[in-house]
Amino acid sequence: MVWMMFTGIGIPIKKSQGLNATEFGLQTARPVLTGWLIRVPLGICPAHY
Repeated sequence: MVWMMFTGIGIPIKKSQGLNATEFGLQTARPVLTGWLIRVPLGICPAHY
């Protein structure tokens, strides 16, 4: 649901920060990618139950 809200405010953020399409895409994808990078090692870790 938060990602849907971010889609609505993404255009004004893109304009105010002067981002091109690639920079905006990376800014949007960063939370998803970092969550994935953290989740994999935690899933492998045997002490994480």
